[in-house]
Amino acid sequence: AAATALLLAAAAARGQAPVKPTLLRGDSPQTRKRLAEAEAKLLAGKGADAADDLQRVLDEAGDDLVGLDGRQFRPARLVAHGLLARLPADALKAYQARIDAPAKLLLDAGTRDRDSRPLWQLLDRYFVSRPAQSGGLLLGDLLFERGEFRAAEVVWRRLLPDEGADLSHPTPPADPAALRARVVLAVIFQHDPERAAEELEAFEAKHADATGPLAGRTGPYKTTLRALLDRPPHLAPEAASREWPTFGGGPDRTGRVAGPVPYHWPGRPTWRKPLPADPERAALGPLRPPFGHAVIAGGKVFVPDGGKVIPFDLRTGDSTGAVGAPEKTIGNGAVGRQPPDPDAGGTLSAFGGRVFSRMGPGVVRQPEAKAAIADEVALACFTPPANPGAFAPALRQAWRLRPPAAGENRGPAVWEGAPLAADGKLYAAFARFDGGRVAHGVACFDPADADDAPDHAAWVTELSDSPLSSGAEWRVRQELVTRAGRNVVLATNAGVVVAVDAETGKRAWGFAYPRAAKRLAEANRSPDPAPAVAAGGRVFVAPADADRVYALDAESGRLLWESTPVEGAQILGVTGGRVIVTVTGPVRGIRGLSVVTGSHRSPDGWAHHDGGGLLGYGRGFVAVRAVFWPSRAGLFILDPASGYPLARIEPPSRGGLFGNLAYADGVLVVVTPTEVWGYVADGPPPPPPPRPDPNPRPRHIALSDAAERLLATGDEPGARKLLRDAAGGDFPPALRARAAARLVLLTPPGTEEANLPADVRSLLVPALRAEWVTTARGEFVTLGGLIE
Repeated sequence: AAATALLLAAAAARGQAPVKPTLLRGDSPQTRKRLAEAEAKLLAGKGADAADDLQRVLDEAGDDLVGLDGRQFRPARLVAHGLLARLPADALKAYQARIDAPAKLLLDAGTRDRDSRPLWQLLDRYFVSRPAQSGGLLLGDLLFERGEFRAAEVVWRRLLPDEGADLSHPTPPADPAALRARVVLAVIFQHDPERAAEELEAFEAKHADATGPLAGRTGPYKTTLRALLDRPPHLAPEAASREWPTFGGGPDRTGRVAGPVPYHWPGRPTWRKPLPADPERAALGPLRPPFGHAVIAGGKVFVPDGGKVIPFDLRTGDSTGAVGAPEKTIGNGAVGRQPPDPDAGGTLSAFGGRVFSRMGPGVVRQPEAKAAIADEVALACFTPPANPGAFAPALRQAWRLRPPAAGENRGPAVWEGAPLAADGKLYAAFARFDGGRVAHGVACFDPADADDAPDHAAWVTELSDSPLSSGAEWRVRQELVTRAGRNVVLATNAGVVVAVDAETGKRAWGFAYPRAAKRLAEANRSPDPAPAVAAGGRVFVAPADADRVYALDAESGRLLWESTPVEGAQILGVTGGRVIVTVTGPVRGIRGLSVVTGSHRSPDGWAHHDGGGLLGYGRGFVAVRAVFWPSRAGLFILDPASGYPLARIEPPSRGGLFGNLAYADGVLVVVTPTEVWGYVADGPPPPPPPRPDPNPRPRHIALSDAAERLLATGDEPGARKLLRDAAGGDFPPALRARAAARLVLLTPPGTEEANLPADVRSLLVPALRAEWVTTARGEFVTLGGLIE
């Protein structure tokens, strides 16, 4: 009811007809009622009875979802753990005696193998047990070692009783200072300096004198943490990317190329190859979208073409021809090559020498011919030929897999986009049509590199149920799943985003957002995928049926922020603390949203447009120091920190268009509406510039203090050298001016500027002369005034 009211209110606020709400599968009013009754017993002082009721919920309905505010949904087991943590001391002790033994078995397994899986099971099943404290501490350590800093923070914070976490363990930790120091450390490593400074200040207020080992050092925690905050750590540089194995570049869909990427490219493609001609595509003219989304693996480029896969050599563009099922039009012609475009938005995935594709029609007519559609759509696995020869195709079809069988009185299902291979498993989204509604779900197959088609799924979980949009005759977009931490996330683009545990398929969380009525028809006709994007412990979504960009916590699904209203938003990628988003309105262009706040306003973010004339065309990617944005005005290469253009590549022919991009191994691949281009870089990527020190003040103070100590011992030449270093280098002008002023004061009083030592005069540039400094008497004067 709350979700319905929220959606109706949102639609009314926009002056549009109400949008029918999406139903979240697993949301159980009955389980919510049982939890409320258990809480009532707890408040009435009946702790033992409440514990029994909550244990039954955990045993019978722990994986049901419970709505918190009509938008955010969490598993019933977490709500039950929160209530169990509030048990009176005697009831809690008795309950812990019941669960400590099985909890200890999971702790021992995780400790012995340093395996996070049994530790997650420990916290999910027996959170209030005494072994959960040790298990959570170790799990956080393992997550931190893997670079999952935000997840480590969530786990550690839940072990502290007063940290404002969504769930708090009832037993105080043995060493709260050491645990809180870990929390601050995890925040520092997330490169969120403002929040890290607040966390450190709160830590110092509670544990000013606490000491111990942390981050490879032993001593006062506050000293170790302050040093890391002043000079944040930088992770080791990534190895250069050799593949682009799926849409968005990887299981997290961040659109980010690992390692350095050149931004100096030849003015024309190194090679150009045609794609299959299609009269209906040609008839669309400039409105036609790019052909599809390529993947790069094993030195080859693979482009989807409905029921086929077309391979090209990455360096030369040579092709051995398409491979796949013959094209079919079935039933009453409701599927097949019909507008707007069955090939646009097509995706592939590559893993373990295999290429995976969604075979079948790219356009689904709603709701006719559903059974015929299900007969045609399958997942296909392609492998290299057993005996490759000079004229052998690059791939052969190894197996096909149909969607999960329907239950009793259930409608037929179709696969959505290409499956995702991650951690040796294969995950794929499907849609089931029934009675004017569409249900979305996810299936998992293990292993991903099987030689034969799996005979059954490892798990299948249905996630949502939404009405088919009225007036939207065609649906061409194919939904894709995303790996986010230990979860798999599906942005349904139908009102909800849902996460499930990647190992078990159990629902982890759900998020419902207001659907924008004016975008529903447009969303169904948009061919470009709009999956969730996972980065830094956050999940970012720009739903095709909404007018906001949302950031959610990857572990809990908690809403972190939502952007200002936008139209046609597509997430290009995440890099440099920015979510790069292309928009079609209110002003067309591209924006860099802060990953922390969602703002596009300086200094947190940026927005780039040209009088509303820049319209994105195709899907680009991001790198450490560049954003590759294809638009109708050419291919722009932008600075991710500011949005300023670094370079621009014109189409090779007048009036031509770029399209969907992919990059690997020094080659930029472009899939246009009619061709595939390959740009081979002129040379290696330029060396990265030195990283600016985010807080140079401590380093400058250290130089100045060392200079004063040398002066006190009579070593004036050594002191002058240190002060020259402090007056130059990469320090801000204000700090440099102070060191220059100290050098001036070391000369005899009354010395004119022309008689100052040459090394001092060279430092007195105009930018420093205007800086204010303090004289020996404590007076404020500009450096130029001090010299005069």
